[in-house]
Amino acid sequence: MNPRTQPAWNWERAAVLLLLLVLFAQLLNAATQLSATIDEGFHITSGYEYLRTSKLRLFDEHAPLAKALFAWPLFFVPDLQPPETAPGYPEGNLITAAQATTLAYRPIDRIIVACRIPVTLLTLLLAATVYQSARTLHSPAAGLLALTLFTFDPNLLAHGSLATTDMGATAFIFWAILAFIHYLRRPNRQRWWTAGIMLGLAQGAKLTALLLLPVLGIATLMNAWYHAANNRRWTRLLQRGLSYTGLLCVAALTLWGLYGFEVRPLPEILNGTLPLPAAAHIERGLRLRDNLNYGRETFLLGQNSMHGWWQYFPVAFILKTPLPILLLTLYTVSRFLYCEIRSHSTFDVSRLPFFVFPLLYALAALFSTIDIGYRHLLPILPFLYIGIASCKLQIAGCQSKKPLRLTSYASRFTFYVLLIWLAVGALALAPHYLPFFNEIAGGPDNGWRFLADSNTDWGQTLKALADYQQSQHTDSVKLSQFAFLDPATYGVIYDPIAPMKDAPPVLPRRFNPAPGTYAISATTLDGVPLPYPPTFDWFRHREPRAKIGHAMFIYDVQPLAGKWIAQCSQPVAPLPPEAITEGLGIERLRQLTFDCTQSWVLPDSGQSPGWYALAIPEQTALRWPQPAVPFEGWPTWIADLPQR
Repeated sequence: MNPRTQPAWNWERAAVLLLLLVLFAQLLNAATQLSATIDEGFHITSGYEYLRTSKLRLFDEHAPLAKALFAWPLFFVPDLQPPETAPGYPEGNLITAAQATTLAYRPIDRIIVACRIPVTLLTLLLAATVYQSARTLHSPAAGLLALTLFTFDPNLLAHGSLATTDMGATAFIFWAILAFIHYLRRPNRQRWWTAGIMLGLAQGAKLTALLLLPVLGIATLMNAWYHAANNRRWTRLLQRGLSYTGLLCVAALTLWGLYGFEVRPLPEILNGTLPLPAAAHIERGLRLRDNLNYGRETFLLGQNSMHGWWQYFPVAFILKTPLPILLLTLYTVSRFLYCEIRSHSTFDVSRLPFFVFPLLYALAALFSTIDIGYRHLLPILPFLYIGIASCKLQIAGCQSKKPLRLTSYASRFTFYVLLIWLAVGALALAPHYLPFFNEIAGGPDNGWRFLADSNTDWGQTLKALADYQQSQHTDSVKLSQFAFLDPATYGVIYDPIAPMKDAPPVLPRRFNPAPGTYAISATTLDGVPLPYPPTFDWFRHREPRAKIGHAMFIYDVQPLAGKWIAQCSQPVAPLPPEAITEGLGIERLRQLTFDCTQSWVLPDSGQSPGWYALAIPEQTALRWPQPAVPFEGWPTWIADLPQR
């Protein structure tokens, strides 16, 4: 009997059960401990509307399936206002409707945590299928390794416990490819229908699943070509091509069913003269196209942009993927290039989507103008785990057809050290997985220097901030966080500053902030999404008193009253007096100018405190963050002269 098809031994079953329990415990802990993230309220609201009305009037660029899967617990909250009766619903304003329903409900955890539970169960099911796939394709040990990598990857733990569309897209894309591979390996009617339905469900989970269509089409044609006799290749190609066309029809019918088989025209297409099936899905595609053209506020390596960079996702992958997984990935790629290609071994064409889809997806990410988080790389990870598990950590001959094994004590020791390193790192970080950064970036406390948004603080730290205020007996803080939820919901006592509601768009006295305790999110610290990104540069170059959840920074600002400011007149003109008064908050300040390329001044012989304003050339390219160089993007910076 083939060892791959033998029943698992008791020890294997016990190991799988233990890993799944550990995974569930980590997900449940994060789901209950973290406050609502920015996107969750909107996804939950629109998902609930879809379940109640079978419509998608509250408009965004996301397909409905994933949102519907985690919004159904709201049927057990009878006192929740229906979205279709909320302000903003007739206009399709999702933000207004969510703020009047989901985000206004108290206690809000009754909604947020309830909707996170289905996501944790979905993540568990995905983990189990990753294990079974690696076991079936390779060996029981490969299945356990893939499941271990899944269980302790902080990025999957972060998003596997949040009610957003990212894990839904990851799961359904993986399941669609898995169903299609099963069909290619042993074609029959049942597997054909399953593959078509799963492909349609993947399209209904997220629009990026559209990339599956060319990948599966190429795999179909290549599989037909390589498995047909020479004199029947063109006939087999035609047969399989027609079969794939029919499968696409099944997928399209499944997707259409998710939209209630609607048919209606769209003004954007032929001036609304052509009735279209699944018009709501097409609307979401048009919205995504508009968003890609418009861009999104993003931050990378000290720079802010509206249209991103091609380097964004490669940098994010290097900095946010756990170092043990990066090392195992390098080993896997090098082994494949050296062994598989060098030995000209026979490649199983039916497995082609396992390789082509992650590559195509990664290539497409390079050209995205919406660079807002590592979470957009999640669909690659299950394939990465299975690829790593297929090699494991061993040194073997490239011609060997035997199951892979660790061949030396050194390789075995290295292998287990990497797994322990991964597990300990994840467990030590709980439940704050979202701001995870590996050792290359200096760990989660330093990740804000490189990336922002859902990579660091996505609104999940409000509970921890409230706990900190209680434990430290801290009065009201000046809070900066990008949020549509009132932080007082979680007991935070605060005065709003940019970019929060009812606060000035730019921090008053940004060169010399008013005394007090400040709580500044890592995201807004990086200037996202502020109309003036360098607003908090004064804080960026000072050490906070505390870092809550690795992503909310507490600063104690003491009063500083200087008597003078000396501005360098080269290479740019000094700030005008009104800008100095506004930025420092001090009137009738003695103002001097000097050419710092030729001379230096020391007002009052250095006996009184003051500021120097020095010009720094504007950076036009990506740079490695240098905290010692303040006010990037602003032509002048203010340096404190120590008081004497």
